[in-house]
Amino acid sequence: MSRKLSNILDINQQLNTRWTVLVQVLETGHTQPSNAGDNYRRLLFTDTQGTKVFGLIFSSYLRYFLKTFKPYKRYYISNANLNKTQPHFRINSYEFSWSLTNYTLVEEYPENIPPILPCEFHFTPFMELHRHAESNRFQDVRGIVIKCFPSQEVQQRSDSDEIITKRDVIIVNEEKTLMILTMWGNFDDHEGRVLENSIDEAPMIFGMRLKATTFNTLSLTTKPGSGLLINPPVAENLQLHAWYRENKAEILQLLEKESYKDGDLLLPYPEEEDITPITEAIASLKTSNTAWVKGKLKLVNQDKPFSHTGCANCLKPLDADITWIVTCPSCKTESEVLPISRASVEINDGTGKIHGIISTPDIEKFIPFTPAQLKDAEEFGETIYDTIAKSIQSTTVVAYVRGYQTSFNHQLTTKFSIVKAHIAKSLPNAQPRKQKEPTETAEADFTNPKKKAK
Repeated sequence: MSRKLSNILDINQQLNTRWTVLVQVLETGHTQPSNAGDNYRRLLFTDTQGTKVFGLIFSSYLRYFLKTFKPYKRYYISNANLNKTQPHFRINSYEFSWSLTNYTLVEEYPENIPPILPCEFHFTPFMELHRHAESNRFQDVRGIVIKCFPSQEVQQRSDSDEIITKRDVIIVNEEKTLMILTMWGNFDDHEGRVLENSIDEAPMIFGMRLKATTFNTLSLTTKPGSGLLINPPVAENLQLHAWYRENKAEILQLLEKESYKDGDLLLPYPEEEDITPITEAIASLKTSNTAWVKGKLKLVNQDKPFSHTGCANCLKPLDADITWIVTCPSCKTESEVLPISRASVEINDGTGKIHGIISTPDIEKFIPFTPAQLKDAEEFGETIYDTIAKSIQSTTVVAYVRGYQTSFNHQLTTKFSIVKAHIAKSLPNAQPRKQKEPTETAEADFTNPKKKAK
């Protein structure tokens, strides 16, 4: 007797009969350590209705499925164990995830070419990523990979000897915005190598549940719960290859100019509705971490020189001569050493004030010195503080700031980093309005099969 096929939504804990669902693989997942001390693997499936479900394989069951699941192929899955997930961890209306064990029947569906993925995708435009930077609101994006940098070994934490690999790739979307995506660990070892081997074909990638960060002004990075889909079989309206071919010459020019490092392009001047009063920004930075603010600039006590030397690639400070070529300990890239300007400032809008540092290239908008001129002036002992203070104090800034906490004498203190600074535009009678906070999402704790998601 042939089996009756069910849909994902039909499978619940009240079902008393054996069941089978035909699923298509969206994400194959990677084996990774769990909080319980063993290993697990998480996959993502969809059925013909487009409903998604996570499939979880824990510890000793991993060996049963080492070579089973291939990207975008279809399989019959029968009688997996059901785990109920908390509402804020669900990716659609389905309430459960499936645990696959040695008793779970998995059978490949016989077909040469997988069908178009039936599920829906919702992507965040690159120009809206600033709203989610440094938060737990992970984002889905779509782009064409146009450059793949070599894999690098980096120290995972400053207090650990553990080494992990990372790889940066440059992606572009239909906004013609180039952005860095950093892939860590397993994502570098697997998807990174696939992208490196296929870069001449400009592969399309769907980045799922990526974190937006303020590293390199604005960039994307994988997290353990992220997913990367390379050239997925999707409908024509989700394809980007034809668009890329039509715009390839212009995009390659942007790549040559390294526009993915250009803060004015990645964080352009915001809409007035995106600018938040500083008192509200300080309160919101405890949860949302970033905000656009506007206020008068003032130079504060400068306990460090106005100039220093740094990596030409990532601008991190380096104690090196500008004639040197170095391998930067921060970005691990061979780079020139450049003079860099910086100034400690206060931003005050009348409701509150924020202290931070504006550095190259933004500080040059506000002071009458180039980094080289500042370096020479300080080396020759010239007095430049009053000149810089006067030039800064006469301007109004619109700044994208990041809040972070540091500990001193066991006391937590919130500090601010000025990621991007623009000279304020004159908009008569314009009043800043605070934007509604987006709903925060989190990643489910699938690392312990005996522990419910929190």
